[in-house]
Amino acid sequence: MDLRDKWKINHQSICSIEHYNDKTKIASGTGFRINKFIITNNHVYHCESATHTIVKFVEKDSKSIAVQKKYSKEEFQRLLVAGDNADNWDYAILNADNDFTSIPKLVLCEKEFPIDIGSEIYFLGFPLLSDNLTITGGVISSKYLHESKVKYIQIDASVNSGNSGGALFDFKTDKIIGIVTRKNTGLTKNFNELKKSFADNILNLENASKMGGVQIMGIDPLGGLKIIQSQMNLLSDEMFRSSNVGIGYAFELEEIRKGLN
Repeated sequence: MDLRDKWKINHQSICSIEHYNDKTKIASGTGFRINKFIITNNHVYHCESATHTIVKFVEKDSKSIAVQKKYSKEEFQRLLVAGDNADNWDYAILNADNDFTSIPKLVLCEKEFPIDIGSEIYFLGFPLLSDNLTITGGVISSKYLHESKVKYIQIDASVNSGNSGGALFDFKTDKIIGIVTRKNTGLTKNFNELKKSFADNILNLENASKMGGVQIMGIDPLGGLKIIQSQMNLLSDEMFRSSNVGIGYAFELEEIRKGLN
């Protein structure tokens, strides 16, 4: 079997979770169906500024809608059964079975299943706010225990923003061995320093304006500089979300199993 076969087997059980503020899509991620639940990352589930959320599954062509459901912010929040915050195991279990009874259920690997370094894996997801479902293959390149006791699986595959919350499959068995989470670009520290410099510049400009600004031919140069710094800050966010060095991470299923019981 190759990835074409994997797509045929599992594409119909992977969903996008799209958050909107009125008509504008402001965030999105991936989820998958297990038993009567939808599993995703906690940071995908939470979106404070959303007015509503759309959960949708697609057809074999990767884009045509098979099933979708629109939830108000309050309705979506009530779906939560169990979860853990983004600084720990970062998962959310949603009870949405009544809305997606036609969607096939995926299977978790057995509790004692060996997750071996070098094993082939694949995952499906909706990267970069895309409406199209994608499939990506790779290998397990490492495993480690984080200081928070979270068990990470490092994968040699491109995980983009939006892939978060997707199922990580063992290539041989097609069973789920983990949940994909935010990628590591290798540039996180640099972007954090860049964003801090923009924030400092904006604060300094605001303080300077309070002390008495100047007008040049009717133009406020301090206000203009503040706008430019704010725009550059937003641009750096987009660059960070889009940056990729071909390394991704997933969590093992230990805590998700507890939440399902």
